[in-house]
Amino acid sequence: MKYNLSLILIFISVKLFAQTTQITKSDEKLRIRQKITVLKSDKKIWDGKYTEYDFYNNKLLCEGYYKNNLKDSTWKYFSYTQRLAEIGNYKADKRIGAWNAYNYKGELELQYDYDSDSLIFYKPTNRDSIQTEYHLINGKDTSVVTVDRGPIFLDGSVAMGKPMISTIRYPAEARNQHIQGTVIVAFKINLDGTASGYRVVQSLGYGCDEEALNAIKRISGQWLPAIYQGKQVVVEKELPVSFTLDY
Repeated sequence: MKYNLSLILIFISVKLFAQTTQITKSDEKLRIRQKITVLKSDKKIWDGKYTEYDFYNNKLLCEGYYKNNLKDSTWKYFSYTQRLAEIGNYKADKRIGAWNAYNYKGELELQYDYDSDSLIFYKPTNRDSIQTEYHLINGKDTSVVTVDRGPIFLDGSVAMGKPMISTIRYPAEARNQHIQGTVIVAFKINLDGTASGYRVVQSLGYGCDEEALNAIKRISGQWLPAIYQGKQVVVEKELPVSFTLDY
């Protein structure tokens, strides 16, 4: 009986495997190469193992699973030094349970429970200490305040920095003119955890502003709103993007 059961399980697994195939997609602009398991009957349906690599050096960026085009099971995200940057579970494309994010040293940076919508652990980064005052936005009114706690990016500092590492390019005009410096981009963190209202508050010119703005806009993920006087508030966060020539 056990022998027959084993044969049945093997047959089922072989049959399921035979229903899928793996395809590769590349996007040089985003610097990624994807290996996607799809259904043989309809290659538009992602179903199975998914891996993503850096376009140029083939380093693993993330791995997980899809079920009928929806993220499922455990997903892992990695830094460019191949350290684990984030890990957690999806069900029907929604994050469930506790997710952990790690800094560039591999240390736990934050833990957030998506079932209870609660922050379990958070270790502020150096970037958090740079901006202590925020523009508090209340409708059309703004004021500068020192918040109880600044906004927190739930994917962690590694994920926040990836677009600036992977997609930003030194503008040819700036390089030819030997322009170096820092562009600062500001944007609103809304009460629903989304970002909007991107603008350059410190300009460098020569195409650098546009590069910095586009890179910051590519930061995708959920934020925890800032807290002021015990309440969640809308604030404007600032992020610096440095341009330094390598002579």
